[in-house]
Amino acid sequence: MQKWLVAIALALASPAARAADSGLGLGLRVGYGIPMGTLVKDDTGAALDLGDAFSGKLPIWIDAGWRFDPSTYLGAYFEYAPGFVKDCPAGVSCSASDLRLGVNFLYHFAPAAAFDPWAGIGIGYEWLNLGVAGIDVGYHGWEFFNLQLGGDVALGSGFALGPYVAFGLGQYSRVTASLGSQSGSASIPGGSQALHEWLELGVKGTFNP
Repeated sequence: MQKWLVAIALALASPAARAADSGLGLGLRVGYGIPMGTLVKDDTGAALDLGDAFSGKLPIWIDAGWRFDPSTYLGAYFEYAPGFVKDCPAGVSCSASDLRLGVNFLYHFAPAAAFDPWAGIGIGYEWLNLGVAGIDVGYHGWEFFNLQLGGDVALGSGFALGPYVAFGLGQYSRVTASLGSQSGSASIPGGSQALHEWLELGVKGTFNP
């Protein structure tokens, strides 16, 4: 009789245990972004590389979504990254930033282990801004995909910390410009659009309440 009672108790407890494995998932990432690929092409087809305008960026990436079970996560991401203008002239004020917003899916391969490797894929939209001597230029367009790899080291109480790397491929399709009270925007002609990439390396903190 005692064995049957134990078996019934375990059967009743199992759904609750599984339910506890689902819930809100939060993440915060910081790192360094390396520009790659082409920003835009001019009328002659000559390429202006993204690295010609930026030497890098410092991404602050926030994840918020839902864990359907210990392995699968689906959510939204937001990234704001101050950037570094390459070859800013002496005595001239320069500024740069990159903003990304989208959704991503993550899969954890060993959620119960002390070290849990994971992989993910996302899609979103990007706004790139560059300011030099009071002239502000912005480029924006779709990030077709970003691939993510990382590993979580369990710290207890729902916290984990570990490295991550992300590679994003996108294309700017629109440009804006402003100088003082004057501003305007236009679509980038198809022949001038080009593919660019960001490679990010950093650390990701995860909290599963």
